[in-house]
Order: sequence, then C-alpha cells, then structure tokens
Amino acid sequence: MASIDSDTMYLYDIRGKEIRSVMIKGQRGFLKKANKTVIYDMALQSNGDIVVSCCDDKVRRVSVSGKITSLINTAPFRPWGVCLTDREEIVVCMTEAGNQSHVAMYTPDGKSKVREITARDRNNKNLFTAPCRVVTNEGQITVINNEENVVSVEQHSGKVLWVYDGSQATLEQNFYPSGMCKDKFSNILVTDYKNQCIHYVNNRGSLLSIIMVKDYGLEYPAGICVDSQSGYIWCGGDHDEVGDVLILKYLR
Repeated sequence: MASIDSDTMYLYDIRGKEIRSVMIKGQRGFLKKANKTVIYDMALQSNGDIVVSCCDDKVRRVSVSGKITSLINTAPFRPWGVCLTDREEIVVCMTEAGNQSHVAMYTPDGKSKVREITARDRNNKNLFTAPCRVVTNEGQITVINNEENVVSVEQHSGKVLWVYDGSQATLEQNFYPSGMCKDKFSNILVTDYKNQCIHYVNNRGSLLSIIMVKDYGLEYPAGICVDSQSGYIWCGGDHDEVGDVLILKYLR
C-alpha cells in the first residue's frame, strides 16, 4: 500500500508490521509543492509484480525483488487509476484538463496500446471527464469519474451499461466515490469519502448494502481492496494527515 501523496510503497503483514518498502524516484510532480513522484494507484500481477501509476506521467512495474522499470509514458495525459484485465492487460485512467479524458488499455508489457475507451451518452458527450479509479469485471470496465459517480461501460465497444450516483442510498452528503475494488462475486465496493461508508453494488449498478466504516472507527475512507478468499476488506482512511487501515470481514 501507499499513503496519499506518498512516493513510497509499503508491504505489511496482517498485524500491521512493516515488512519492507520501495521508493519510486522520478521527475518532479505536477504540483508546485511536490518534489517527489507521488503514487496514484497500483495493481498486483499474478507473478507478484506491481504495476504503479505516478504523477510524473509514468506507469511503472515494481518487481517482487524491488526492481523498478518504466512501462508506459502517458504524457500529455495524467495516469490515475490502474488495473489489470483477466489477461493482465494494463488498464489506465487517462485524465487531462480538456475533454479528451479516456481509459486506455495496453498489452501486459506496456509496449502497445490495445484500445482507447470513452463513455458516450446519447448526445455523444464523453462522460469520462476525470476518470480516477478503474476495475475490470466480466467484460465491463467500471470507472470512478470525477469523484461524482461510477460509470460502467462494455469493455470493447465503450457502450455505457450503467451509472451509479449514490442516489439509491440515503446519504447525509453528496456522493463522493474515492476508491473501488471488486470481489469474487463480481460485485463492486466503492468507498464514499464524505459519507464515511462503503457502497456494495452489483455488476448491474444496483445497490446491495451500505457498510458504515465510521461505526468501526475509520474516518474518510479512500483506498480499498478485498481478500475474496477470507472475505476481509482492507480500507484506508485519511484524517488530519494520519492514515489508518480498517480490516473488516464483510462476508460470512
């Protein structure tokens, strides 16, 4: 895992003991105050290597031994969310200030672009205004867009399948999706930063349940992953620059 605005990845055991860390070194970040290569997202490959997106317009691979290699130069786009398909193709959220934001899919070695995917509405408007997190799920590519909603499209055609905007839940604040993962049932778990909860959504965009992480002492949930074999959620919170991780069994 990596904390918000961090240039270092950390490996912990289930008791929270640090096993080792790897620092990503690169160009100056896009923020004026940043003088380090901030890590945005990461995805685990089957061989134990990790694909990492960074603020210096690079996607890198970190091997099990800690060796860092460059895979993809995404300039002029900023790479945010990253995930892998079942065939370990690399899927990257590509964001820019204009209207050309999209999701790009690359071969597992990062050398060739397979396709670019946008989400078009009936008026041909691109719904991916600022894609920031992505998962692939049974032929769907599901994206957190602009911290406003979750948009799912058909993986090959880009056809919009559903949009989840939090309106199915009773919320105190506006829906603010920040992190996302899928489980072994092809359902999606989405952290809601402002409402301090997790939305459990099926692969048709229907809400199944709400998990209130603030009831377990975690504030402002951001990153999330799930261990489908054990049924545990690992959810990272961010409050007053102090990060906490909640490990919660959500499946019986």
